[in-house]
Amino acid sequence: MNIRYLKIFLAVVDNKTMNAAAKVLNIAQPSISQAIQEMEHYYGVKLFDRLNRHLYLTPVGAELLSFARYIVSNFDDMEIFLKNSAQNPILRIGSTATFSTCFLSNIAARMQALHPNISMDMVVTNTATVGEKLLSSQLDLGIVEGQIDNPDILRVHLLTDHVILVCSRTHPFYGKKICFQDLDGQDFISREETSYLRNRFDSMARKRNISYREAWRCSGSEAIKAAVAAGQGIAVLSAVAVKEELEKGLFYALPISDANFDREVALVYHKSKFLSPALNTFIHVCRDYLQEALQNEDGQKGYILP
Repeated sequence: MNIRYLKIFLAVVDNKTMNAAAKVLNIAQPSISQAIQEMEHYYGVKLFDRLNRHLYLTPVGAELLSFARYIVSNFDDMEIFLKNSAQNPILRIGSTATFSTCFLSNIAARMQALHPNISMDMVVTNTATVGEKLLSSQLDLGIVEGQIDNPDILRVHLLTDHVILVCSRTHPFYGKKICFQDLDGQDFISREETSYLRNRFDSMARKRNISYREAWRCSGSEAIKAAVAAGQGIAVLSAVAVKEELEKGLFYALPISDANFDREVALVYHKSKFLSPALNTFIHVCRDYLQEALQNEDGQKGYILP
């Protein structure tokens, strides 16, 4: 049984004869007869009584009629939905907070202006969650700063995020040059334990036998900046996130001679993901916008193009 058989059955019922059904469906009349016979033979039932060259539904045929109308109606609705989805696709994009704050809303606005038929559902979260949602097919594409340690996730380099150590103007390090060893014993405002940036800094500290005190643990850049401004300690942040504070002299970017915290910003997606025309369109718009934004003298500072 497939949807073709049900559509033939309904055509016969609605048009009273197999010959009339054949004309409506634009297929040969013997094909109509064969389809009905195959249905009856397969299930061992009679769907029509044939009396005086007229067709009458049997009780089984009458029961099938309600099922057939329901199934075909839903099938047709499904086809309409899928065809509309192809013409008006929805992209599910995940992004980490820093990139989202700096770029994603503008990229989405450009997409909407250039391709109004493409809709986007945005999720702003951490790298680990983006990875989980890609693996479970809850997202089509991600933009992350951190690493996703899974061979099924592919990465495409977008740009480099310049990451710095910052302190407030009241901190003893303000205005000084330091080395990594100078961080031993210092108070830090850290991100949550799932943060790639936090774990990377922890790894660098352990390799150098550096111990620091976690004075605060925050899950967002704004909360971390507030703690830094209050003189609670040093933080590791994207230069883009503290651009305004640095320009006003509220924060100081600590020049550290023997460490580099820069991280890659990458497009990520499942290796089995079909990159539809809509997804490829988003990727091109994203790259074009970043090129323009970062090459503009008034653009975001702290990101480095390939």
